[in-house]
Amino acid sequence: MPISCHLYDQLERAAIQKQPMRLVFETPPDQTVFEGVIVDLFSQNGREFLKAKNGQVWPLSGLISIEPIQEGQ
Repeated sequence: MPISCHLYDQLERAAIQKQPMRLVFETPPDQTVFEGVIVDLFSQNGREFLKAKNGQVWPLSGLISIEPIQEGQ
């Protein structure tokens, strides 16, 4: 399932600004938290993904929340 345009816009802005982000993904049976910098957003085989600065690739279909990490957090 594609994510909303609003969330995608937030991810694009974070990638352009190199803003560290905290993303929560639904990874049944749990949730997984990613904290870091997004370097790329891309589509492959009809699915959307993000690539992090640390090299990890995350499918956006499981994204349930997004928030910037402020310095000192």
